[in-house]
Amino acid sequence: MQSVARALQRSRLAGGQEFPHVPEFQPLYDLGWAPRYGEMAAITARSGSGKSTLAMYYAMRSGLSTLYFSGDMSAYQAAVKFACASLHADIYTVTQKLDSDPESVLSALPQNVEMVFGEITWRSIATEIDAFVELNNRYPDLIVIDNLMDIEKCATEYVEQSDAMQTLHNMGDSLGCAVWVLLHSTDKTGLGASAAFEPPMRSQIKNGLSEKPSVILSAALNPNTDEMQVALVKNRLGAQDASARKQATLQAVPSQSRFVAKGGSDGSHTSTDQRQESGSGQALGSVKLDIRSARTGLAL
Repeated sequence: MQSVARALQRSRLAGGQEFPHVPEFQPLYDLGWAPRYGEMAAITARSGSGKSTLAMYYAMRSGLSTLYFSGDMSAYQAAVKFACASLHADIYTVTQKLDSDPESVLSALPQNVEMVFGEITWRSIATEIDAFVELNNRYPDLIVIDNLMDIEKCATEYVEQSDAMQTLHNMGDSLGCAVWVLLHSTDKTGLGASAAFEPPMRSQIKNGLSEKPSVILSAALNPNTDEMQVALVKNRLGAQDASARKQATLQAVPSQSRFVAKGGSDGSHTSTDQRQESGSGQALGSVKLDIRSARTGLAL
C-alpha cells in the first residue's frame, strides 16, 4: 500500500507542478483551472465548438513541448490554423502568403508542437513518443489526442473507448506528462438545441467517459459574439460545477484561430514572469511504454 506522503513524493518526481499561464485564458484560471504535469484532462464540447482551436492555441502559446495527434485534420489545415494564430491573420491572408511569401508562413509555425496526422493507433503513439525521446532525451510535456473517437477501434465501441481512457490515464501518470483528450458531448438530455451556446453538463459526456480525467473543461462557442463559455465540470484539485452553470468567458477570434486577453492584449507576447521554461517532464529511465510500433504520421 502506498502512503499519502509516498504518493506525493512520486507525484513531484513524475510531474505535478502547474503549466505556464497563458494570459488569454486568465478567466479560466480565475475559475480554478490549473493544468499540471502528469494530469489527464478532457476537453468536451459539441461538434464545431472550438475544442481543437482551444487545445492548439494553448499548446502554441504555452511553449510546452507537445505531441498533438489529430485523426481528422490534415497537415495543411493545421499549418494554416497555426499560422493564422501566430500572424493574427485570417485564412484568406495566410493562404495568399503561402503563394507569395511562403517563408513568412513557415517561420510563423510553432517549433514546440509536433503534429501527427491520420488514424491514431497505439503503435503510432508509442513510436512518436519514442522518436521524441530519441531526439530530446526526455518525454514531452503535453500529449493531445484529438479526438477519442479517432483512436483505433474507438469510433463506436464504448468498451474500447473506456479502455483507451484508462490507457491514456496510465500513460500520463507513468511518463509524468499531461494527456489531454478531446471528446464530443452528447445531447441526450434534450437540451442541445435550446442551449446550443452553453457548455455541456458533465452528464452530457458520453456514457462513463468522465470517470478517468482529473479535469474536464466543457466549452461552447457563441458565433454571434465570438465568446467561448468554458465550465470546469470536473476538477479533482479545485472548484468544479457538474451543471456547467459557473463559466469563464474567453474572447475568441475564430477567423484567426486564436484568443485575446481581456483588456486588449493581442496575445503576441508572454511576460517573463508568466513564462516557465519548458522541459520539466519526467526524466528517462524509470518507465517505458508497453506498446510497440512503426512510425506513422507526419511531423509539422
